[in-house]
Amino acid sequence: MSGLAFVSGAANVAAVVGAVFAVLLVALEIGPDRHGFFLHRRLTAFWSWVVRTPWPAVAALATGSVTKAFERAIYTLFADADRSPFFNALFLGLVFLALPAMALLNALVGGSPFLVTFCAVVVVVFAMLNLSGEISAIWPFNRACAAFLGVSVFFFIPAYVLQSFSDRLLKEVVGHAMLESVLVAPLCYIVAYSTMIFFGNLSWGRARRLRGAINGFLAALPMTYVLTFAAVLVGHFAVTDPEPKKTWALLLASMVFASAALPIVIAVLGPVSQRGRGVALTAAYGTCLVISGGLAILLYIFAYPAADGAWSVAPALNVLFGLAPEGGRIHLGPAFWVAHLPYVPIVLCLAGCGVGLVAKMVAALLGVFRGGAFARDKPLLSSGLLCAVFSLLAWGLAGRT
Repeated sequence: MSGLAFVSGAANVAAVVGAVFAVLLVALEIGPDRHGFFLHRRLTAFWSWVVRTPWPAVAALATGSVTKAFERAIYTLFADADRSPFFNALFLGLVFLALPAMALLNALVGGSPFLVTFCAVVVVVFAMLNLSGEISAIWPFNRACAAFLGVSVFFFIPAYVLQSFSDRLLKEVVGHAMLESVLVAPLCYIVAYSTMIFFGNLSWGRARRLRGAINGFLAALPMTYVLTFAAVLVGHFAVTDPEPKKTWALLLASMVFASAALPIVIAVLGPVSQRGRGVALTAAYGTCLVISGGLAILLYIFAYPAADGAWSVAPALNVLFGLAPEGGRIHLGPAFWVAHLPYVPIVLCLAGCGVGLVAKMVAALLGVFRGGAFARDKPLLSSGLLCAVFSLLAWGLAGRT
């Protein structure tokens, strides 16, 4: 199988979902008054933005909205997550309750006693530090204990368990591995957050952009961890690969190169979307596509090394264009979907830009027949028409594949 049938089926599903949403939104518009409805308020704000934004500025502002959403997510959900009660509960529950309990259970049923022994050592060192903390004469010993506790609790224990679970997932059936990766991702999140704290404690001077890039890379790691298994699963269904290749090289290469794409896209598109239009924005998008392509090639080379150890760009290029590694036939297998993970951030920006342009077209057509403010005054109806347009586009894509 080439995988085109899978793409066609997915496009048909998207078309049906879009049509359902279109009908529901139109039904909500013609129903009772919805002005106090949360969705109505949000859509009114969106269509107000669409109506008042001139055509030349739509693409830049839509792109800027997506990059700003990336930055807010990195700051709120990662860099500033310690202010969230959910994060504190997650960290305390995992590190101080769940992981020691699982280590004890694993040792009791005949598994390796290493982790439970290490946890016991951590408890002993903590008790010793409590007793000696007030004795200033042994401050080197106290600092060593504090450093040991910090590295152990924040990094070593979560990283050790993450490595153990990941090793198990790589040997699991691909469907089970994808579902279980969602449960393992919080460990990856904690390791990434601990790494951010380490870099944050270093003296960076005025390197604010470098800190932001590191935070963006680290924040993307848990997501790319799950997306890697999801991409392998999609490729498995697309070409009915009975046993997709899952290795540590694939997982690490995917996480590193796919996560690196996020801060690069923010750094390139963010400033241009605020002050550049037309040629500048097009050049920025082209730059991001080229860089994402380079990251995808590196991802494939490291994730799927040749049997003889030779490095060649030709198989990576074939996979990127939807062909088998040796070329000559279409093959949208696991390697195709994994290799395209670095394109996720730029595709989301392009999707935001596309939504903005199509919404502006819908608002302009409604304005011709019903007045310029009609799209803003009837946001649910306008959104229903927008969903219908995308449903038709998905249906057309399904027909061409």
